[in-house]
Amino acid sequence: MLSPVLKSKRAVQMNIVMRAFVKLRELLAHRLEQVESTLKLHDHAVATVYQVQKLQAAPPEPPQRRIGFRTTEEQ
Repeated sequence: MLSPVLKSKRAVQMNIVMRAFVKLRELLAHRLEQVESTLKLHDHAVATVYQVQKLQAAPPEPPQRRIGFRTTEEQ
């Protein structure tokens, strides 16, 4: 924590290393956010394709026959 304040050669080197790690952490966090947002878009697209495929693959349901006697009006 004191490396930015101190002026020794070792403190300057440690400060450079610390800045590099902080920048790397920020870049990785940003990239992870991009990957997560892309993954959410792909999940939604795959779910939509699956729903459409499921609807198209299902055979149509046959009309159910009514049980009981039919009157002349129903025939």
